[in-house]
Amino acid sequence: MISSVDEALLLLRKWKADSALVVALIGRDSMIVRFAGIVDFVTEDASFSIMAGSNHIYVHMAKCSVNYAGAEELAQMMKNELPDGWQDSIHLEFPEGGGLSLFGLPSPPSSLR
Repeated sequence: MISSVDEALLLLRKWKADSALVVALIGRDSMIVRFAGIVDFVTEDASFSIMAGSNHIYVHMAKCSVNYAGAEELAQMMKNELPDGWQDSIHLEFPEGGGLSLFGLPSPPSSLR
């Protein structure tokens, strides 16, 4: 269970080392944003990037809170958006509001490596 920024950084580093597919979900009542790629970098100041070709997500999460229950709840609500076989998740809540959920899949398709 990922419950702190430090634990989230460790998992992101593991995903990077494994070249794991990471699915990022941002959900609101009126929209869903889904992005899938691999972790490009993780820094000591709690920043990371997920890349897919020329597209990316960059996050600085030092002031975020990590909510394991939020990821589990979102996984149930968004199960049709997630790849089969995902194993780990991180749910970040930003201080300015909103959140980002990340779900890791051990073996990404070769097109995303």
